[in-house]
Amino acid sequence: MVLLSRHVAACLVGTKANTCPPGFVVHGESCYYVASPSSASTWNNSRIFCQKRGADLAVIKSEDENQFASHLLRSTSGVLRDGWIGLYRKADNKFYWLDDRPAEGNYQKWNDGEPNNGGSNEDCAHLRGNDTSGKWNDLSCLKSYPVAICQWPI
Repeated sequence: MVLLSRHVAACLVGTKANTCPPGFVVHGESCYYVASPSSASTWNNSRIFCQKRGADLAVIKSEDENQFASHLLRSTSGVLRDGWIGLYRKADNKFYWLDDRPAEGNYQKWNDGEPNNGGSNEDCAHLRGNDTSGKWNDLSCLKSYPVAICQWPI
């Protein structure tokens, strides 16, 4: 209920900058937050981290949004860290966004040869921090070196 009240109050103010929770950065119709490198964690724990802030892992729908998230990841983390995004493999062996949109047929920015499952249950996706073009890679959801890229819709 507090989240709803904050959102309603922000709408009454009328500026997007006022709708972002503290520490989040506005872009388009969302606010974004990159966890500090010390909070790197598994995909599930990163998702919980975002949810505790009223957000979720980023659901990327366009090249503009992907480039923004990529730049924010590189400029916020201080080191070249990878960042978890809200894209994961379901039982049908296809990737889906957290909003249940399939990756196939929608915006995608996989690194060459990805997703490849790497022979090790690579069922979660991350934005590569060392890639200025914002490419994605599939990775085991249990890896703990990516940081969370959180998104809070306005």
